[in-house]
Amino acid sequence: MVRRGALAVGLAWLVPMMVIKVHLLGTGVLTGDLPYYENMLYNTGFSRGRNSFDVLYSWHDLMYYSSPTFLTEHFSPTFALLGPVFQLYPHPVFLCVLQPLLIVIAGWGLYRLTRGLLNAHEAPLLFGLLPVLVQAAYLFNYSNMSATIDTIYGFHHDSLIPPLTIWGLVCAFEARWRTALLLFVLFLGMKENLPIIIVPLLGMGLTFNLVVPRKKAALGLILCAMFFVGCYWFEFRTHNRHVGIVYKFSDGDEIEYAWQRLAKWTILRNYWPALLAPMFALPALADLCLQLVGNTTELDWHSYPLMALAMVALVFTVVKTITWLRRWRLVLLAGYAALCGLVFGSMIAGGIVAEVAIARAVYRLPPLVDLAALAELTAGIPREAKLSATSDLLCFACDRRKLLWPQSVAYADYVLVNRRAKEDNRQRSENFLRTNTPDNPAGAHFYDDVSLVLTGYAFDESLYAYMDRMVAEGNAKLVKSNGRLSLYRMDRPLTAPF
Repeated sequence: MVRRGALAVGLAWLVPMMVIKVHLLGTGVLTGDLPYYENMLYNTGFSRGRNSFDVLYSWHDLMYYSSPTFLTEHFSPTFALLGPVFQLYPHPVFLCVLQPLLIVIAGWGLYRLTRGLLNAHEAPLLFGLLPVLVQAAYLFNYSNMSATIDTIYGFHHDSLIPPLTIWGLVCAFEARWRTALLLFVLFLGMKENLPIIIVPLLGMGLTFNLVVPRKKAALGLILCAMFFVGCYWFEFRTHNRHVGIVYKFSDGDEIEYAWQRLAKWTILRNYWPALLAPMFALPALADLCLQLVGNTTELDWHSYPLMALAMVALVFTVVKTITWLRRWRLVLLAGYAALCGLVFGSMIAGGIVAEVAIARAVYRLPPLVDLAALAELTAGIPREAKLSATSDLLCFACDRRKLLWPQSVAYADYVLVNRRAKEDNRQRSENFLRTNTPDNPAGAHFYDDVSLVLTGYAFDESLYAYMDRMVAEGNAKLVKSNGRLSLYRMDRPLTAPF
């Protein structure tokens, strides 16, 4: 019965999230990292004369035209393993559906971990619903809601971190060490900051023999050191912007600025459970420090690792407290009631309110792209041609090897433009915000992000001017147009871009 309840909770969160993400895709709002990852995965697995190493770890003539790789843009060789899976359905919908699916898998892992801990400590039967409450609180927390809808980036590979983190702990708790080791290696291969975050947890295992036995904790620390050296060797050599966070910790001004920002954040309110258990407080604080110094925000995909650690900390703390209060049944019942009402109840209720508010707002969004007209224009573009496009069209043109951001238009053979007037963009944004007054943190974050997309990006406006100049100079020719959409062929892409 409880298992069915957990399944129902997962579906109740997953289905609306998938519908919202797919609808956002259709409006043209998802303009950030989604096309970047989509194009990256599309080109992983297409050999066409390239050797296997090149196929897995490198792609050329794409996006920024700087030959980034799975080892240098972010240290994410684990993400490259999704390439063959993506080939089964190479479409942006794949990533829109994958992101909430990964978070549901993490939620199921929390249910499994909580149930296992309760059984191991022989908790009273009245706590039988606790695993479902933990799962629901994790999924319906507004931080996870906002990070999953993700209207600025559309998709980010950080969504793979929660299931790898939580299921690695589940396997460790169940003494399935080979599987736990595999998941741990995949976890370290997701991002360059993960070896830093997880070291405190393994250090406590090595020192106090908690959660992870000493020998296995020592092995984990060795793997962390290997991954740290490996990823930063690649990223320092390529002067990667993401590795700059290491330098920031030696900059006193950056540290002082981070402390100033901390007072304005709601992040401690969102993740306070992580401070309840020392074994998980330290990695959570390590992640918090990286976020603060890196000048990131807590309601986008950066919150995924912290949210997972916070909920795991809450689970361990609650189960330990149950064992301590077993003799004082009335105190235990009062504490359980307070936990359900004040913690889980408020988190779940707030998440449902956020989900309903965002769902209503999503269906009031004006469509930015005419998909039927776009399909007609893109049908005539040669597959091997270098294509540049405005940001709102990129995710619909990723099924090709050579795709360029607007700022790399000088290298393009063809240019696809969706001309949106600046005044029209501003009006759309104002009308949208006027009809959707933010009344919860996830809603406010969602509206702000959507407003940025509706207002338009400077690179797109610069692309309009650049193409007008190229046509006037005879270096580009209009192939076809349909409403606001125009397709150009570049005859002499020699003029420097904006």
